[in-house]
Amino acid sequence: MSIDIESQGQMCLLQRADWRTMITLPHGHRLVTLYEAIPWHELMEKAKPILYDEQGISPHLGRELNLRAHLGAYILQTVHGWTDRWTEEMIRYYVPARIFCGFLESTGSLDHTRIEAFRNRFGEKGACLITQDMLNVAQEYGFTGPEDVDMDTTVQEAGITHPTEMKLIDHLLKKANRIHKKLKEVSKRGIVGIKKAVKAFSKIYTDYRFFAKTKEKKTEAIKESVKIGKRVLVEMSKVRAAVTNLCVKDQVNFQKISQLGPKLMEQILSWLRTGRVASNKIISLWKMAPKAIAKGKIGKSVEFGRKWIVNCYRGGYVLVHAPAKVKISDQHCVKESLNVHFEMFEEAPNSYGTDRGMWSEENVSQCIKAGIKKVGIQPKGKAAPLVSQRDHRRLKNRRAGIEPRIGHLKTRGLGRSRMKTDAGDLISGYRSALAYNLGHLMRDLVQVRDVKNISA
Repeated sequence: MSIDIESQGQMCLLQRADWRTMITLPHGHRLVTLYEAIPWHELMEKAKPILYDEQGISPHLGRELNLRAHLGAYILQTVHGWTDRWTEEMIRYYVPARIFCGFLESTGSLDHTRIEAFRNRFGEKGACLITQDMLNVAQEYGFTGPEDVDMDTTVQEAGITHPTEMKLIDHLLKKANRIHKKLKEVSKRGIVGIKKAVKAFSKIYTDYRFFAKTKEKKTEAIKESVKIGKRVLVEMSKVRAAVTNLCVKDQVNFQKISQLGPKLMEQILSWLRTGRVASNKIISLWKMAPKAIAKGKIGKSVEFGRKWIVNCYRGGYVLVHAPAKVKISDQHCVKESLNVHFEMFEEAPNSYGTDRGMWSEENVSQCIKAGIKKVGIQPKGKAAPLVSQRDHRRLKNRRAGIEPRIGHLKTRGLGRSRMKTDAGDLISGYRSALAYNLGHLMRDLVQVRDVKNISA
């Protein structure tokens, strides 16, 4: 067999022009199937108050927002995990994505900066809205339902380093030094003595990390660092009037350091005096929500982040919820879980299962009052379950299936957060459930379509 290499490598006459091709997209493509199942008009009507009314923005000012295309891009980015730039590329050149975003008969597209701005503006409420709408779609098709609920909790770790005292002082001085440089540029006068303070702390920090082997030397190094930090905070208070010349971001950082700095110094000194961690311990200078949550796991007794409640339903679908109290105890999570369920489905489940960490007489009575027939909260100690032995075993095994689902959610945004703000952590957590549910919904829609084609 011979190969004509010369003709295959020959330059096309149209190579310098725009490329065109003919593509036939099958009707059963999974994105097309999902596109046909989503009630776009209802979704847009629900999204408008979040984007405009709640933020005090008039929909008639500025350039008109292509809400249909942005919602499609939001869903595509969530389910596939695309970056903003790659989402722009796919919407511009990937035919199924263009159909999904409503660009079939036009040459329009979306810029990556607008995709990012829409996502931030849509926020956590927008992610919750689409998650609930996708669950409604799954319920309408019979893929899931409110009959059986299994609940567990997990911790979304914050994207911060381990919050030691010396690291926190180091972060504080670095932020103060940044503000000093900005002030020098704007008003020619910065924070007095900041350079000497940073240099002195750098030497102490190096000695602390490499040479302080005893508790006495480490304590002395921390005390000296606190003195340096206090001096810097005093000098920062003297330039408060000049801060108004800085940009909004730098002004916010200055206010945050001025408020958190003295409190941080007192917490560190309290720990040196008593040996106990102060209540409401500051663990980060840019994320306020994360707390130290004791989980008792092997190798990780404490996790720094926020607690999430995960409700699991038939068909593998989930609902997640971030309680207002970041460090809520497991006993109080049952009430939050049931509230989320009633808000979504407006009816009580037939069965409800959790692990033994949620066991309490108050939770059991609350489940009974809610009209739950089979309460599968795993009992503690010698307490007897409230269901038959057969139902108890079945609910126990079913509840164990929540662990791999949480593992999948962790890979989609509920794990260690890469966001820089507390609001970003919330958006990432809610979108993890949306991505997981969309994967199940596309799978179920394709399976139903295949069954109909076979029967036809």
